[in-house]
Amino acid sequence: MTVLPLPLNKSNSVNQADIEDIIQETLERIHHDMYNKAKKELHANMAVTHSWSEFNALLDKQKIIQAPFCGDGTCEGKIKKDSARDQDLEAGAPSMGAKSLCIPFDQPMELTADTKCVYLECDQPAKYYTLFGRSY
Repeated sequence: MTVLPLPLNKSNSVNQADIEDIIQETLERIHHDMYNKAKKELHANMAVTHSWSEFNALLDKQKIIQAPFCGDGTCEGKIKKDSARDQDLEAGAPSMGAKSLCIPFDQPMELTADTKCVYLECDQPAKYYTLFGRSY
């Protein structure tokens, strides 16, 4: 994140009359920079999959996954259990299973009538795309 310094005059001071505007501009610039960085990182780490094997591979790469999901609580528990790793892939890397994070308002694509839940052993139709991820 690049935050520009306060616009100081030649004597490296700020006129008291201008301080309110300078602080407001600086805070807005900091907010804008932080928001854009977070948005860029979110999009860089988001993936969509319909495959259980790809789901697990993306999870191991610390991605946030959008996948078709049936919405069943039992299935969600199985996803969490079966996506967990017996041991850390890397020292200190989390090995816990995926958990559902939310159902995004903006779905990545339309679900068709034959779209099934991402979980390999589930044969229920998907109701919506759900975000899944590991806690870090």
